[in-house]
Amino acid sequence: MMYLNIDAYAIMQLIPLLGCLQGYIFCFILMANRKLDKHKSIFLAAHIFSASSLLLLPFIEQYFGWNYSWTADSLIWISVPSTYFYLHMFSRPTSFNKDMLHLVVLTLGAYTLEYWFFIYKANIAVVEGRAELLHSPLHLYISIGKFIVFFGYFFAAASLYRKHQQFIRENFSNIRHYNLKWVRNILIWNALLIGYALLAFILSYYIKGFTIGKSNMTAYWVLIIYIYYASIKGFMQKDIHIEPVNITETQLPLITEAPAAEAVIQNVEADIPDEKKVKYQKSRLSEGEAKKIVDKVIKAIEKDKLYLDPELTLQELSARADVQPYMVSQSLSMVSGKNFYELINSYRVETAKRLLTSPEKRHLTILSIGFEAGFNSKTTFNTVFKKSTGQTPSEYQKMQVKNI
Repeated sequence: MMYLNIDAYAIMQLIPLLGCLQGYIFCFILMANRKLDKHKSIFLAAHIFSASSLLLLPFIEQYFGWNYSWTADSLIWISVPSTYFYLHMFSRPTSFNKDMLHLVVLTLGAYTLEYWFFIYKANIAVVEGRAELLHSPLHLYISIGKFIVFFGYFFAAASLYRKHQQFIRENFSNIRHYNLKWVRNILIWNALLIGYALLAFILSYYIKGFTIGKSNMTAYWVLIIYIYYASIKGFMQKDIHIEPVNITETQLPLITEAPAAEAVIQNVEADIPDEKKVKYQKSRLSEGEAKKIVDKVIKAIEKDKLYLDPELTLQELSARADVQPYMVSQSLSMVSGKNFYELINSYRVETAKRLLTSPEKRHLTILSIGFEAGFNSKTTFNTVFKKSTGQTPSEYQKMQVKNI
């Protein structure tokens, strides 16, 4: 029965090791996928690689000693920065060389610092039969430096995420495939892991027996789940490309009547948010010019019922209206306080409301009506419709039929 006498700590080291190997496999698959943007994949793979490498620490500490922990521990420094650079590629794809140099310099600096510390300065002692890294003033300073890097790049990445979400709402009428909510979730995971690491580091100073090695072990299990999530979501992410559009006649569902402009933009001047006024108060466009542009846009939308195209973009609409995209976006904000996404979906909601109560459309399902109105998914249809009317499409239909 000696085979049952297995060291539990050895098993706890084996599982993170397997998680690390799977993380490395995900990195290889990510880099080999030619459908994804190579530059974005490099930074996302760097993030997954750094997170996966942390799972090697228990194995390194057990079989090679704490002095060699720098080989994996150094990669902690680039975990959050690589997320920032990944997001940066969506807004500034031309800055790849500069961002890559930034990341390489940061990596080399981290390796140099960690190597010097663990080989020459680390305070290692045997605690409860196992080697442990003990606290020292230098270790405290290096740890503070890590947390400064973590939080600095974390807030920079969060700012880029907000800008990206604003960008897709100003350029796409359906954002389901383009939003980066999964990156928001990655940032939340990063924040939780950073918060845990900070708490564990503080507790290791005040709780006897709560060593740095033991505090890390809990995070390793969470990292395994995190690596799976980040890898799969990154692999499935649809890239964003905005290219010049050649407008041709598009075959759209036949709608006999377009919703009136006043049904879509009601009392727009009274509802302009203050932040929109501040944003464009120094604009070169006058209020009169902005209104003329909006009128051209509205005419283009209603003439060809462009809102029925589920993949309509700002560039396509601008080409139809013969106005520069940035001027359309700016004018909409100045005049109506709405962005492109909100404007187009308001037309879709008005169309859906009419179809939901139309006797000729009673044979259609709710989802079919959503598709016919220009939405491309049930989730988007329900979310946008309820936000606009306060009711789900099915609730609205039942209420209207009852009133009739």
